[in-house]
Parts: sequence; structure tokens; C-alpha cells
Amino acid sequence: MNTPRSLFLGHGAPTLALSSHPAAESLRQLGQTLEAPKAVIVVSPHRQAHRFDPGGAARFSAWHDFGGFAKELYTLSYDPPGNPTLAARVADLIGAAGLLSQISQDARIDHGIWVPLRLMWPEAQIPVVPVSQQMSGTAAHYALGQTLRPLTEEDVLVIGSGSITHNLGDVVRWEEQAPAEAWAREFDDWIAEQIASGDIDALLRYRELAPHAAHAHPTEEHLLPLFVALGAGKSGVPLHRSFSYATISMASYAFQ
Repeated sequence: MNTPRSLFLGHGAPTLALSSHPAAESLRQLGQTLEAPKAVIVVSPHRQAHRFDPGGAARFSAWHDFGGFAKELYTLSYDPPGNPTLAARVADLIGAAGLLSQISQDARIDHGIWVPLRLMWPEAQIPVVPVSQQMSGTAAHYALGQTLRPLTEEDVLVIGSGSITHNLGDVVRWEEQAPAEAWAREFDDWIAEQIASGDIDALLRYRELAPHAAHAHPTEEHLLPLFVALGAGKSGVPLHRSFSYATISMASYAFQ
């Protein structure tokens, strides 16, 4: 499979790292079929700042930024190289676009980054540049993706990692493959339809147009990485669609 410009990956719960869920197998297969990029730029909802700050560390390590799970999960490691030169270029591009950016030396990568990357590239050979998310809405994150688009011409893959639906108050705990709730399916289907038709304006206005939008995202940090992927690419195709714990969409998309 030729490397797309960008991906949106549903990362689910941290337990995906040890799961037999179809979404985990989909990510494993994706890593085996993609042509390996020179580097990946990853935006995760669990790395937040007041700016879009790229990580400039020379090497990163998995941060177990969660609690209450099986002990085995905390023994997992993932230590990919960074790319400080690319991080500096990312900061320059973001700044030139009028967005705020500053290099971060935080060498931790949260589970929204290391869990899907570990499934895709378990040898941790692909250099990673994480970019922090800011709570500034869909348009700013779409603009961030557009800002990063020139780097995709240089075999750099932009990844938004999040969830198309994310309401933890409604999850069916301990039942990873529980049937999906109707509201979650309806919202997930609406997003899929807009991606298929290329209706960026509708997606940017999802909060007012999509069914169950506020329920699907009481706070929208898990959906904002989708707009980074949308901005970096254009036309999107689904790679995988399923649900975990009844309400968490595991959908992933590739954008060209």
C-alpha cells in the first residue's frame, strides 16, 4: 500500500495494546502493508498545550498516562527515535502560518501515540515528532493539517490519533466487543458519509449538523485530530470501522 499523506487512527482504550479486538489487528496489518515513511508527525488528544508544540527530543519513551488497568499493560515499552530537525521545521511552518508554536523537550509519548504506533511498527524504527493539541476548535486543527501538508511531499506521514466517538460515561466496562449503541453508530455513520463525500464544511460544523454531536463528544479533544488529518490530506477512505466498549468508535481513515 502506498503511503497516504495522512491517517486518522482510532486508538481506543490503552488496553488496545494487548487486545485481540479487530481494530488492533487492523493496525497491525496497516503497519505491514504501508510503505514505511521517513518519519511520522502525530497529534494526540492526550498531549495538550497552549500552542501547537512539536516534540524535539532525540528519542521518546512510552508514558503510561492511565490508571486502573492490568499490570501487564504497564510493562510495555515503546522508544522510537525523534527527529529534532523535522521538529524545528514543523515549528517554523506553524509559526509562518500565524499559529503559535514552540519546541517541546518532553520526551514522553502518551498512549494515543505509542499504542497505535506499537501495533503498526513494533520495532519502533520510524522517527516520531509529536505535536501537542490545543483546545481551539475544528478550524484551527484543520489549518494545522494544511500547514503540515508540504511535509507529506517528503515522505512524512501525518497522523491524527483519537476517536470518532468518545463519551466515557456511556461505555460498557469490561466488555470490549459489546454491541455498539445506536447513537454512537449514527454519529459514526454521519462522519463517514461526510468524509466519503468530501464535505469539509459540514465536518468543520459537525457540532451543529451531526446527530448526537454533543453526546458523542462532551468535550471534543478526541475528534480534533481528525481535522489535522483532513487538512494534511484531502480525499479519505475508511481503513477500519468497529466499536469497543459499546460507545468508542475504532474507525480509522487514510487521506490522499
